[in-house]
Amino acid sequence: MMRALRTLLVIVVAAAVAGFAVFAEQTTRREPPDPPPRADGVVALTGAGGARISTAMALLDQGAAARLLITGVNPTTTNEDIRRIANGSAAKFDCCVDLDRSARTTVGNAREAAAWARAHGYRSLILVTSDFHMPRSVLELQRAQGMSEVEITPYPVRAADVSGRPWWRDLTASRRLVTEYVKYVTAVALDFAGMRRPPEEEEPVALAAE
Repeated sequence: MMRALRTLLVIVVAAAVAGFAVFAEQTTRREPPDPPPRADGVVALTGAGGARISTAMALLDQGAAARLLITGVNPTTTNEDIRRIANGSAAKFDCCVDLDRSARTTVGNAREAAAWARAHGYRSLILVTSDFHMPRSVLELQRAQGMSEVEITPYPVRAADVSGRPWWRDLTASRRLVTEYVKYVTAVALDFAGMRRPPEEEEPVALAAE
C-alpha cells in the first residue's frame, strides 16, 4: 500500500513538473499576432507598469477595434494618469476608451469585460495582458457570462521586469511563473469539477509609467 502511494506521489509530482515546464516555455515564447488582429473591441487588464495599457492604446490608434476597455484600474488612479500611461491619441482616448475601476481580480476583470462586450454587442475581442497572465485570463473570459460565442484573440505583452535571461535563470520570473501556474491549474481543476472558484486575494495595482 505504501509503495503504491509513493509511486502515485512520484507520478503526480512528475506530471506537475512536466506541466509547469510546458506552461513556462509556451507562455514565455508566445508572441503577439503579426500583423495585428482586428476585432470589435480591445480589452486591457491592468498590472504593474503601463505596458499593457500603452500596447492596447496603440492597437486602438491603429484601428484594430472600435473601442478599448481598461479593466482593473486602481480607484486612486486618475483619468489623466491613464491618459498619460496610454501615450496615444488624446482624441481617440476621449471618444473610445472606457475605464473599469470595480474589478479587483482576474475573475472580476473577466466579468466586467463580458458585461462591456454584451453592452456593445461585440462578438470579437483582442485581449491584452502580460504573457504569463494570458492563459488564465483567456480561461476566465471564456467562462464569463455570454462569452461562449465571442472570439477572443490573445495579444500578450512581455513582462516589464524581464531580465533578458531564460526564465529558469531569473528568480523573479521563475517565482511569478510558478505562482501563475498554480493559479491556472487550480482554475482548470475547479472548472473540470464544476466547482465555484474561491475568491482571489489579488489587489488592484496602482499604475505608474514604466
